[in-house]
Amino acid sequence: MRPLSPPAPSLRTRILDATLLKVMRVGFVATTEQITQSAQVGAGSLTRHFGTKAQLLPAAFTYASDLLREPPPSDDTPPEPNLYLRCQQLWRDTTRRAVKHRAAFHYWRQYRASPQTSSGDALDQLQLGPFDPVPDLLQGIRGYSPYCALDACLLASQWTTVLEFVLANYSLGRGQSFDPKEGPTPGQLLDRSYEAWWQSVGFLPEATVRPLPPTTSHRAQPAAPFSRQ
Repeated sequence: MRPLSPPAPSLRTRILDATLLKVMRVGFVATTEQITQSAQVGAGSLTRHFGTKAQLLPAAFTYASDLLREPPPSDDTPPEPNLYLRCQQLWRDTTRRAVKHRAAFHYWRQYRASPQTSSGDALDQLQLGPFDPVPDLLQGIRGYSPYCALDACLLASQWTTVLEFVLANYSLGRGQSFDPKEGPTPGQLLDRSYEAWWQSVGFLPEATVRPLPPTTSHRAQPAAPFSRQ
């Protein structure tokens, strides 16, 4: 019996995937016509699912962020209580997802670096994506403070910078071996960058995550970068 083929992606997913690829290749100057041609759909499909390009771009950012998030475990395994290890696991899981979904990583990186429309609150414009849980994890130790969101933004920025360097200079996922005499491996570079972030936060290694009561989320609705049709 022949195995069943995976279901074809929906029109919406095809448009989002094409948006990630086009922006990775040419930036936000990519037109809706280029995106629909890449997705092999008609212009009406894009309009029906997203409206305008200004509405498509933040939807693609949300989609890219979801691709970079590690799915929750299917069993009832409790989360790691140690803050250092919890954040480190998030760092490593997100790295693994980014290597698998490179177009999503590049879109996420470019989107965060693009001019954003202001909501009047700088903390709401951090666009943490897969690192959204970090402010609440830090608040569980420090209590409410704007520095929790800023430290989370620093974590996301350091991760983005070092991973961009690694992807540009190493052939990850292709069985390449690395000679320690020629420099650190990608894993060592990523671990060193995480360690530098942890030291900048200033918590003790034994800091334990504590749950927070319901509070206002730091997550913001993504805003569309300046772009042309």
